[in-house]
Amino acid sequence: MDTVPDTKTFIFQFIFAMFFEDFWLHTTHRIFHTKYLYQRIHKVHHHHHFPLYYSATSAHPIEYTFGNAIVALSPLIALGPYVHVTTAIAWLIFRVDKIFEEHSGYDFSWSP
Repeated sequence: MDTVPDTKTFIFQFIFAMFFEDFWLHTTHRIFHTKYLYQRIHKVHHHHHFPLYYSATSAHPIEYTFGNAIVALSPLIALGPYVHVTTAIAWLIFRVDKIFEEHSGYDFSWSP
């Protein structure tokens, strides 16, 4: 069994994941806001008229697959065999927590 990655590796991989995922999340979200895709797919996500953590996962299956799941996993895929399982688990926990926080309706001062 591998040991826990050293601090420098963990921080590098985690920061890489934040920037990489943020770029693809922004890009796919913009694409889903085009008139054609918004009306047919993304509208499901905006069905809720008030902030609700449930709306974070409320999405059309196509958007959930390409705009949520693949995007959240994309940094781990990009790092490939170099990503440590500890970093991968920490990243996924952080990402799920962040998604629910962003849709909670609260603005936390400590949140990136």
